[in-house]
Amino acid sequence: IKQGSKIKLKQQPFADPAKVHEAVMANFKVLETSMPQIMRLMGLYLANRELESILFKPVKEQVVATYRQLSSIAANNYSTEDQAVIACPSEDQISALIVMP
Repeated sequence: IKQGSKIKLKQQPFADPAKVHEAVMANFKVLETSMPQIMRLMGLYLANRELESILFKPVKEQVVATYRQLSSIAANNYSTEDQAVIACPSEDQISALIVMP
């Protein structure tokens, strides 16, 4: 790479919109399938809903912030069509997925 030349993110092989979509959906699926078990185990271990909520709040905030950052990266580096292919879940979708029972 020449010094001073810029290569766009989506030109990188790992950043192809279809590959990003696969990674995003795989991560979302892990969250979707793991959250009920994580919440159940945390409830068994702590047995205090208020404490569970206090301890889990920063985790939820970080996950939502990470998806927010991903959406921002997609908006700044991909066309509208590519963003549709990537299909990054919204903050609301992530927040709804990570709720205390």
